[in-house]
Amino acid sequence: MTANSASRLQMHNVKNLDASPTPDGIDQLRTEAQEHAEAVAAALPWGSDTYLVVSPRGTCVLLDDFVTRDSWEPNKSSETVATELQAT
Repeated sequence: MTANSASRLQMHNVKNLDASPTPDGIDQLRTEAQEHAEAVAAALPWGSDTYLVVSPRGTCVLLDDFVTRDSWEPNKSSETVATELQAT
């Protein structure tokens, strides 16, 4: 990820993932976002500008080239999010 990409996201500490996140990984991202009261982003391995962004509320958004490709509300289980991410 380039510095320009990070600034476009307006987020700090973007994590780079080697594989699609597991349910436990999604739970960790949701917890981190809530504890820091700031959205967190994880760069996904299948695209140069593909991110999973998690809000402090727990909403998960899949961005592809900074365009929303899919999203999951906080009431969606981490298992559901992980399964649907693997299907993309």
